Amino acid sequence: MNFERIFSNNIVYDLIIADDLIVLDSSFEDHFHYTKELLSKLTEEYSKKYNRPCVFYTMNQTLSNSKNIFYKNFCWTLYKDINPPKCKQYKYNFTYLCGFPREDKLHMLSNLFVNDLLEENLWSCGSIQEDYELNLPNLPKIIDYDKSKKGNQSCWANINSRFFENSRFSLVQETEMATFSNRYTEKTYKCFWMKHPFILAGNYQTLKLLQQDGFQTFHPHIDESYDNIKNRDQRIAAILKQVKILCNKTDREWKEFMREISSVLTHNYNNAIFLSGTPKDELA
Repeated sequence: MNFERIFSNNIVYDLIIADDLIVLDSSFEDHFHYTKELLSKLTEEYSKKYNRPCVFYTMNQTLSNSKNIFYKNFCWTLYKDINPPKCKQYKYNFTYLCGFPREDKLHMLSNLFVNDLLEENLWSCGSIQEDYELNLPNLPKIIDYDKSKKGNQSCWANINSRFFENSRFSLVQETEMATFSNRYTEKTYKCFWMKHPFILAGNYQTLKLLQQDGFQTFHPHIDESYDNIKNRDQRIAAILKQVKILCNKTDREWKEFMREISSVLTHNYNNAIFLSGTPKDELA
């Protein structure tokens, strides 16, 4: 079996050549250049070239067609044998790790800043690459990792439990907040292994995809109707409303909230364990 990472057509995928099948695996990346037309075209080209069937694996479930484009997420087998931390006395309401400051992320960060939701919470964001004319805090503020350093894989390869054990919940900032994809990444997935409640600042209907992948989310304990809002700014506003509600809970209310969602956290942890031990081809 031959393996090669290919960069072409503004996308990236792993070319895997087996005796009876060609696999183009891009279950680790997605952006607007990935389209059904392009992926179908690539599978046809490789099928003709090698005279055998070809399939494409994508982490964007909306692109799958159950014919030659299949859904798969690299997160499923990313972690193994991780024990969730024992929560200490909470120092922060939430953890918000913005990472590399893309436009959607900066809009979320700006709204948190304007609404005074960053102060005394655990947050991080890198250096701004261009001016989006947003009201932002002083950047960079890096407490997790510096993505500008080449080869730094700690962002996805490891889980730093201190970002979870000292805060009540995670405000997960996904890579984008778009409608062209419903993918989720390790940013969300870490919460399952840490048994950490979360609100997801991600793509349109990503919570729906998580449910399809066997995970449970937090409705009705958190109003998750934001997941069905296509407009990014309106989705951010709905997310902020839920962040404020969680932040305003008293210690007694938070203990009751955690009691009510404990079965959800346990279910998601067990589902992550199940997926980590399942061969990738069986998950596609």
